[in-house]
Amino acid sequence: MSRHTGALRRLLTSEIHACPSCISQRAARRALYHSAAAERTPPLSTSRRRDERYGVVGAQRRRHSASNGRHNSSLVSSTAVNSPSTVPSAYEELHARLAALQDSASGFADLSRLQLALRSLESVNPTLRVAFLGLGDKGVQAARRLARVLLADALGSEEAWEKQLQDETGDGRGLLLRYGDEIDTVSVTKDLVQTIDISSPFLKRHGLEILITGFSTGGLAAEESEELESQLLVPSLTIPNTSRGQVGFVRYPVHMALLVGEGVEGTVEAARILEVELDTALVGAALDLPVRSDMAKTSIFSGTGQIVDISLANHALGLFRKSKANGAEFSHEWEASNVPATASFMITAAHASASSPKPAVASTIASLLNSTTTATNDAENTSLQTADSASVSPPKRAQLLTDLTSWSASAHKDLQLNLTAAFASPTWRRTAWFRLLWRIDDVSQVSTHLLQHAWLREAELELACLSGKLLEAGLATPATLREPEFQALVPEGMQAELVTHEKVKDQEESVAELMQLPTLLSRVKAQSGLNPLFNPPWPQTLALARMHLIHTLIPLFHARAQALLLQSLTTTAATSALGIWLVVATSGVAVYEAGAVAALGLVWSLRRLQKKWGIERSKFAGDVSDFARRALSEVEGHLRRVVESGGRVEVQQAEVEGWARARKAVEDARQALAKVQQGSSTPKS
Repeated sequence: MSRHTGALRRLLTSEIHACPSCISQRAARRALYHSAAAERTPPLSTSRRRDERYGVVGAQRRRHSASNGRHNSSLVSSTAVNSPSTVPSAYEELHARLAALQDSASGFADLSRLQLALRSLESVNPTLRVAFLGLGDKGVQAARRLARVLLADALGSEEAWEKQLQDETGDGRGLLLRYGDEIDTVSVTKDLVQTIDISSPFLKRHGLEILITGFSTGGLAAEESEELESQLLVPSLTIPNTSRGQVGFVRYPVHMALLVGEGVEGTVEAARILEVELDTALVGAALDLPVRSDMAKTSIFSGTGQIVDISLANHALGLFRKSKANGAEFSHEWEASNVPATASFMITAAHASASSPKPAVASTIASLLNSTTTATNDAENTSLQTADSASVSPPKRAQLLTDLTSWSASAHKDLQLNLTAAFASPTWRRTAWFRLLWRIDDVSQVSTHLLQHAWLREAELELACLSGKLLEAGLATPATLREPEFQALVPEGMQAELVTHEKVKDQEESVAELMQLPTLLSRVKAQSGLNPLFNPPWPQTLALARMHLIHTLIPLFHARAQALLLQSLTTTAATSALGIWLVVATSGVAVYEAGAVAALGLVWSLRRLQKKWGIERSKFAGDVSDFARRALSEVEGHLRRVVESGGRVEVQQAEVEGWARARKAVEDARQALAKVQQGSSTPKS
């Protein structure tokens, strides 16, 4: 009867105090074990990506009893990835805000820590994961011994898991200690970590899991606090690949990290880490050194590290187990070893409250939000620095602006001197009023010659050199330098045809298309006076403006000369006819009067031709000068805009919007966390 009563008591005890994380992972491993019979295990890269995302130990095979599996199948883990959502009402907003980070800040937030934080909010009393990180060659052994003296039941005898922890042989994998019943005392997995389920009152009372693994301090001298803290709270576990003889790593997020150093070497490595400002609520240290009386309960490194004597605590545990009469000596040595200070580091963080998450969970969420903000700022700064370094330097821009100012001054001087000399040259005097009577065709020829050889020709050559400097500096491309004045000067009816020509000119064309293109180009040149084949790698404004003047202004100038000459000849012919009529009417008596009328008409018409043609010549010179100044102003303005805004690598708008969304999501989550903490601290009436 007593035998059945004891079994019933053990069954009820395991039913009430079953570890949620343990049970959930058993169910997951059992499902994976059955599915492995139908298909092969995925490659290491696949499992690593899965573990990287969720941050949990995956696909672990264990042996379970049928009864234990049946009565645990209905329970779920508070930190399991695949558990159903059972978020308490007080944490619903905070849980939703954190879940939004997966979409808004997926590129900046540590997804493994985020999953851990989300699962920790799905229960009022979640299981906390604490990592014992061994430093140095013997740091892992020191961490195992520290875990043993912390979790051992002094009132009971030495159990099998204690011998397992004291065994220094291992395959380099991490060791996970969880609360479990007596059925699964010791269990060794074959995939990721070695797992031991123990019936420790310490783990059961405070809801803890302890991960024991090593940590390397190589390359941590210049680490920032957020990055180092993230590495400590998401340690990498070694995964031996027995099939190929290779070793892989998987990230395993934890709520808290305890640095365990053994001897002077471990203390030095711990000092390299603790000299960086870390969150003391999440990262602590236990340095195994012989404790003297004046070193008892000594705190170093600003309260983060504690000196403990694991050997002294182990000796005290052995004395008490040997005889309960050694209780006083056990108590003295236990307190002198300073191991209780390490226990209080975890107990304080695991203190449960009905209205607020555990301190370790709240600190984990706050640390996650801070690291996300830091990652967002780093990404933004990196992108801005990359864009700035790829842009042209300000001194080079200033030098090019100086060159542009010099070119503008030289171009205006060229315009003033060359046009003044051209309009005072013998060539221009060929368009004098009296030469219109027998050499009126010289008007078009002389005007065209003047524009082609004296209108900003030197300025255009210097512009080509200046454009070469801009191209060499990377401020622009040939297409950027070419101003869109060409399309503005082309008649609207021809623009669509030219666009079609631009699309097909670089493609393979048929014989018919090759026959049609010259006709199109000839028609453009005939209607606008512009040469569509003129396509130099510098602004075309000056050349196109010259073509435009030759095609539009000179024909009008020549037509005005013809009109004035015709008016003069008409007036002279009319007065001569009037004189002849006067002679005929007077029968030859008013010969002198008729000659005077004809002479008056001739002089008046020639004087009028001289005056009107002089005005037209002055107007032509003024129009040419004004058009040149307007063209120079447009070219200078365009090149100045190219120098000031060109060659700048802008950050993509999608990245800017992504940073804004990430910051908004982090701020919302931070406000929700503050609301939960404020609600828990407000006294209830």
